[in-house]
Amino acid sequence: MGGYSKPLTPAQRLLAHSEISDVTKEKLTAKIKTLNPFDIQKQIQRKLKAMRLSFPY
Repeated sequence: MGGYSKPLTPAQRLLAHSEISDVTKEKLTAKIKTLNPFDIQKQIQRKLKAMRLSFPY
C-alpha cells in the first residue's frame, strides 16, 4: 500500500545520497551534532524582529 517513502530532512536526504562522498557525509554529521534547534529558533526570531523594525509599515 502507498508508494511514498519515509519523510526525510534535507540533511538526511544528503546523507542517504550515493553521490555524496563519505568525507562530506562525516562533515555534515559533525555539523548536525553541533546544532541546537532552540538556538536556531532564537536566532531566526531576532532576525525577523530586526527586519520588522527596519521596514515598519
